[in-house]
Amino acid sequence: MLDAITTAELGRRWAYRASVEWGATHRFARLADRMAAAGCAPALVATAREATRQEHAHVELCAGLAARFGAAWRADEDPAPEVAPPGWSPHARVLYEVVAFCCVTETSNTALVADGLPAIDDRAIERAARRILADEVQHSRLGWQFLATHPLDAAQAALIAAHLPAMLRGAVRVDLFRPHAIVGDEAAMARHGSSPIAQRRAAFLAAMREVLLPGLAAAGVDGAAGAAFLDELAAHAA
Repeated sequence: MLDAITTAELGRRWAYRASVEWGATHRFARLADRMAAAGCAPALVATAREATRQEHAHVELCAGLAARFGAAWRADEDPAPEVAPPGWSPHARVLYEVVAFCCVTETSNTALVADGLPAIDDRAIERAARRILADEVQHSRLGWQFLATHPLDAAQAALIAAHLPAMLRGAVRVDLFRPHAIVGDEAAMARHGSSPIAQRRAAFLAAMREVLLPGLAAAGVDGAAGAAFLDELAAHAA
């Protein structure tokens, strides 16, 4: 049996995840349109459009779990604000969003879901997590496939390097790395699909250091500013 505080916190966390997935549907829809307009490979555009449909399914899964724990989820009015710097060209906006969203955020999401999966002992939640994980892997690959088929020139690589801290900041709730009170039974929440905060911190940092930064380095991006931001997060957590 879950106590009332833990149940309420699980509902809040699943409702938050539904909101995140809702934002992702709109970001992928916008990205697909911009990729098509920029003349990107049809296969990549099709993957982005399929991701939009997959994220809609994620919203339903997460909202359903939120309701199971007594939380109501409401769609945000502005679910996907612009993230690329103002004034950038259409092609540059595509590049920024592909790296920020697919390479950074979706690589992070893949790691967090995969890391928490072994602790889940609820069948419905495990099925939902496995479905989300399979899709997030595809979404992350879209970013890496884009970089593999659209090599960066020196100026583009420098722009990505300079904005990498902002991309990382957009991929994680920075407050998770600051001291705060734990609400609910973390062991019980882990069995219901929400890992302990310390575990989520470690999974995020590991994915960014061991997957993201080497992947960007292979594409010619200097990850020093990103690495410094990750070190700063780790220091806050410590």
